[in-house]
Amino acid sequence: MNSTSQQRTAAPGNTGNVSGTVQTKTPDDAERLKLLQQKYPWVSLATSEYVELSAAERIAFIRSEHFVRHAQMARAIDAMNYVFTQPRRRRMECVFIGGQSGVGKTMVAKRFLKENGIEVSDVDGLHVITRAGRTKVVTVDLSGVSTEEGLYGRIAEACLEPGASALKYSPEGVLRMVADLGAQTVLFDEADRLTELPVDVQNEMIAQMKYLTNNAQIGIIALGAKKLKNFISSEDTLLRRFGPELLLTPLVTATQVREFVVNLCRRMPMRQLPRVDNMRFLTALVEAAGRRQTDVARMVKTTAIHAIVTTKSECLDLGSLRRAIENPYIHQAPPEDGDVD
Repeated sequence: MNSTSQQRTAAPGNTGNVSGTVQTKTPDDAERLKLLQQKYPWVSLATSEYVELSAAERIAFIRSEHFVRHAQMARAIDAMNYVFTQPRRRRMECVFIGGQSGVGKTMVAKRFLKENGIEVSDVDGLHVITRAGRTKVVTVDLSGVSTEEGLYGRIAEACLEPGASALKYSPEGVLRMVADLGAQTVLFDEADRLTELPVDVQNEMIAQMKYLTNNAQIGIIALGAKKLKNFISSEDTLLRRFGPELLLTPLVTATQVREFVVNLCRRMPMRQLPRVDNMRFLTALVEAAGRRQTDVARMVKTTAIHAIVTTKSECLDLGSLRRAIENPYIHQAPPEDGDVD
C-alpha cells in the first residue's frame, strides 16, 4: 500500500467530509492535500485524499453517502435553519418540506443535522443521540407507524439515551419528554404516516403539535408532508404556524441534471478527468436512471466503480456508463496481485 493509503483509509459509510472541507491535523497534511489536488484538479479537495488509495478503498468511499448541494437543497436547509434558530416564544414557526420518494428529503435532514453539529447515530445518520438528557433537535422517523401505541412509542424512543427502550407512555407524557430535553426543534420524517392513523389519534396528535409550538415553544420540521399539510388545514390555528411548503422535485431541466452530475463526479476519486459534461453522457444517464436524485446518484456511482474495475484508464465516461447499465450491481474490485482465493 502506498504512503497515501497508509495515512487515510476509506471505509464504507464514511462520507469523507464531502461538503468540500477537510480537517487537517498538521501542516504536512495540508501540504499533501494541496499537492494531491494539483495532481487531480477535477476532484474536490476533500476527495483528493482518496484518489491514490487502493481500488477497494476507493470503491468503499464511492459507495458511501455523498451530499450534493443544489438550489432546492440549499433552500430547504435554509428553511430548516430558520425554524431551528428562531427565538423561543409562543406560536413557534414551522415548515413543511415535501416531495416524492427519492428526491433527497432525508438526505437534506441529515445535512441539516451535520451542519449544526447535532450528534447522530452512525447507523442511519438521522437518529439524534441524546446525552445527559439534553439535545437541541429530536428526530422522529414515522415510517411504518400505524397505531397510536406505535406513534408515541416512536417519539419516546427518539427522546431516550442510546440503548434504552421505550415503554408505553401517554401522549401528554411523551410530549413532556420532548420538552424536558430542552429541544428547540422536532423533526418528523415520513410525516405523512400521521394521516393514515385513526381520526381520533390524528386529532390528538394535532393537539400535541399545538402544545409543542405554543406551550413548549418548540418548532416543527415535517418531511414528506403533502398529505399532512392537507390534514392540518382543518386546524387553522396550527396551519398558520407553518410557512409556505418547500417542494423538492426531481431534476427537471438539463441544467439541473448537469449541475448535479458534475458536482457529484467531483466527489468520485477518479484518476482521470471524468468525461460527463456533454449531452451524450447526460442524455444516456437520464434515459437509464430517470431524474430522481437518488437514482441518478446510484447510476453515477456504479459508473465510477466500473471505470475503476473494468478499464485501465479509469475514465468515467459514456463507455463506463454503458457497462454500468448492463451490470448495475458491480461493487468490488478484482483481487490484487498476490491475493489468494
